[in-house]
Amino acid sequence: MTTNLQRQLDAYAAAMGVPMPAEMARHAISQLFVLEKLFFEDPPHPTSVLHDPTHWTALVGGSSLHVTSSPLANSAFSITSSSSKFSTDDATGTSVLLSEQGYAVLDPFAQASHTSLAALEAGVHALHAAGYPPAFIFVFDEAWAYLDAVWGAVYEPLLGPGCVLEADLNCWHLHRPVSQTTASNPYIGVNFGAAHRDLGFDQCHDADEQFTSLTCWLPLNRHGATADNGCMHVVPIDADDFFYAPHHPQHRRSVHSPSAVPLIVP
Repeated sequence: MTTNLQRQLDAYAAAMGVPMPAEMARHAISQLFVLEKLFFEDPPHPTSVLHDPTHWTALVGGSSLHVTSSPLANSAFSITSSSSKFSTDDATGTSVLLSEQGYAVLDPFAQASHTSLAALEAGVHALHAAGYPPAFIFVFDEAWAYLDAVWGAVYEPLLGPGCVLEADLNCWHLHRPVSQTTASNPYIGVNFGAAHRDLGFDQCHDADEQFTSLTCWLPLNRHGATADNGCMHVVPIDADDFFYAPHHPQHRRSVHSPSAVPLIVP
């Protein structure tokens, strides 16, 4: 765990020119600690196979997903059509929505990638069935190729070409709470929780109250994200009494809000 944490700290410092903020570092430590406690202390498979690419490709049933030393060489998720990228007006309009309501729902893009998206979805199911946390989907090249495509199509138009990826990636395999007690991994990637924020307002906005950090959630479900199968819910800014109060004790607490909005993606 110490080695993985140091890699995250070094990567952040190299990209930003300054050490990782203490709050962000504590968040990284908590994620690594949970992963270590719930998986590596009682692994479902011998740890000797974790560095064997054939173990992972066999787990997902052959050649649908790949494990190589050059993940971006798999270009199945490259976004080439101009309609898939933001225009200047699109980026401006989305930025306004993010600033005014705190979220925005983007139309699905990369339609040509449905076959590969289905492979990623099947891979998450296979990992979950084998007892691995769903975040292990990032073992596979296609997960990184998809992220790279999203980066160029969404993040850079919204945050600018100098934006960097925070070392905070995850994947969730959702199912109804009634079955949560029988899950082999009862926390990692099973069900999420009440509305909350990982960073305070002052940690992700500049002095002009413009956002400097952006979280992007991508549904891999081929049937889209709905209220029935587990879409995201968010509390809009105008229903968030403590959004602009980072030092209030309620600012970082989880809350079940009747104002939560389901983010449905067909």
